[in-house]
Amino acid sequence: MNETNVTHKMQTGRSPLRILFTADTHLGFDLPERPRVNRRRRGHDFFANYQRIIQRVKTGDIDMFIHGGDLFYRSRIPQSLLIRVFEPLFEIADLGIPVCIIPGNHERSRIPFPLLASYSGIHVFHKPQTLIFKKNEMTIQLSAFPFIRKNVREMFKDIKRDFHQNNIAANLRILCMHQAVDGARVGVQDFCFRNHPDVVDIRDLQERWDVVLAGHIHRHQILQDDLHGRKTSVPVIYAGSIERTSFAERQESKGFVILEANTDTSNEKLRITWKFERLPDRPMCLIEIWDRGQDMGRLQEELRCKINGLNPETIVRIKFRGGWKQLADQNISVNSLRELAPSTMNIDFGRF
Repeated sequence: MNETNVTHKMQTGRSPLRILFTADTHLGFDLPERPRVNRRRRGHDFFANYQRIIQRVKTGDIDMFIHGGDLFYRSRIPQSLLIRVFEPLFEIADLGIPVCIIPGNHERSRIPFPLLASYSGIHVFHKPQTLIFKKNEMTIQLSAFPFIRKNVREMFKDIKRDFHQNNIAANLRILCMHQAVDGARVGVQDFCFRNHPDVVDIRDLQERWDVVLAGHIHRHQILQDDLHGRKTSVPVIYAGSIERTSFAERQESKGFVILEANTDTSNEKLRITWKFERLPDRPMCLIEIWDRGQDMGRLQEELRCKINGLNPETIVRIKFRGGWKQLADQNISVNSLRELAPSTMNIDFGRF
């Protein structure tokens, strides 16, 4: 359990406030309405974890549900997918649990079919705004804005100024967004975002909020230092995606975050803690086949041996090196790869 303390006071004796924060669900990914190929679809894995999150919200100890963007995998989706995604959210809202959604880059900063998304108790931030909620005798100020594609570093300064003009007294002040922030890291190469027009300056997130909840970065992480290693006063929490969306994420755990705000009885200051709850994720494996002067039969046998040694639930990518590449390009198709693998696997090429 991680925690931070902030300086404004709360009244004692109230029960803790719990917020479930998730992001980057990418629902609809690899889930065509009319599939032309009969194979295992990864989209079912995303929906299975989405349903696990919904059930976690319904357990009775969650007071708010916040989604940090990329609810869907793209901006244009069939209405049937929207209904499938939003029906569980309607159920949560009907329980009196506020549902807050920040549109991400995959939705092009807007949730489609806005009339359906305007259900009572569901709040979609199609523009920068601040909403006030009363839960557990606490006043929660939630400021949020949809994804900004270009030059967010400068544009955020104006957004921040507008937020501050509308600032009110609140027990808990949250900023939610779908952006990269200085210091966020991604991929097996551990790339670090820093000092770029499309990256928020972490120094601009300090002072006015108690916690920042962020989507867009698929690795779960907590940013509590600036680029010079100095401690920041406001943590930036990335929930990460709910499933591995690319092979760059193959070493990452997936899940969501439970944020809890409570009173420290010793000094009456707001105490914020957070916990990452892991979701099931299928293993990913990158197989490289190197040129050893073998013929096509030996190549297929090597492939079969490597595939048979894997968990049958694995998501597999095959890459051919050296002389094998030309031979494989001419003689091996995705369909022939699938014939070598169990039907529970997802398998494809990674071409050089």
